[in-house]
Amino acid sequence: MRTRLSALRRAFTLIEILVSLAILGIIGLAFVRLVTSQARFTEGQMAMRNARTVSRNAMNIMLTDLRMVQDFDGLRAAARDSVTVRVPVAFGLLCANTGGVASMALLPVDSAMTALGYYSGWAYRDSTTGRPIYNDAATPTPFGSLTTLATPTTCTNSAVVAGVAGPGISALTVNGRTGRMIQTSDPLVAGGSPGWPVFLYQQITYRFDSSTAYPHRVGLFRKVRANNAAGFVSDEIIAPFDTSAKFRFFVNNADGAVDAPPADLNTVRGLELNLTGSSPRAQQGKKEAIDGLVTGVFFKNRRDP
Repeated sequence: MRTRLSALRRAFTLIEILVSLAILGIIGLAFVRLVTSQARFTEGQMAMRNARTVSRNAMNIMLTDLRMVQDFDGLRAAARDSVTVRVPVAFGLLCANTGGVASMALLPVDSAMTALGYYSGWAYRDSTTGRPIYNDAATPTPFGSLTTLATPTTCTNSAVVAGVAGPGISALTVNGRTGRMIQTSDPLVAGGSPGWPVFLYQQITYRFDSSTAYPHRVGLFRKVRANNAAGFVSDEIIAPFDTSAKFRFFVNNADGAVDAPPADLNTVRGLELNLTGSSPRAQQGKKEAIDGLVTGVFFKNRRDP
């Protein structure tokens, strides 16, 4: 009799099995919720990081150009969604400015700065006003295609450069690196004496516009004035952005940035970049993550108004 009862009690009862399944179900449900919560949290953090990356990358790209813009006539056009600027690329000295031809001795410059750039003109800094005087190129050309002078003695007016002796100014040499001697026949503004500082520039437009990479979203485009049929080389450098991304303007004697550019762009002393990056896709049941970055950049050589 005892043996028979012992054999019967080796199995679980139906109630015990149901209780066990209920407990396992509760534990499994809690585990699933934990994993789902962690996955959503991770996805949210990833979305915020992607949005922040869009803002930071846009800032780094634009600051490289905008920090070089000069205080006078450097800003060519401005609006809430776009700015057009003249960005200096290479600096040097004016050697001659006669007969509609200007020759210059340039300081050494990193070839990466000119490899993909388009020469849009040259400027000299007026010795009286201290302001740059721009000479726009009739036809923009790649920097590498500028006429290079083989003879450094083209710079012959050494008298106007203090401390320079001898028959003329040879090719500029800095730390063993020799700069280029170039010549351009672009239309000249009156003035510009040998020995004056000069720089070559390219004209760049930054614009928030409809993205091609992300339909129905906003992208940041960089347009460089060029000599092709379109008149510019345009690239969507980064996307997507929220529609609140914009440019604001620091104006002389104003405490902070203003939304609308002034009629006289020469009173703008800098730009405020409102870069509201967005994540490429939205989380389930939520909108795209947005992370805003606001920074200011001020133009070079600004004088007190």
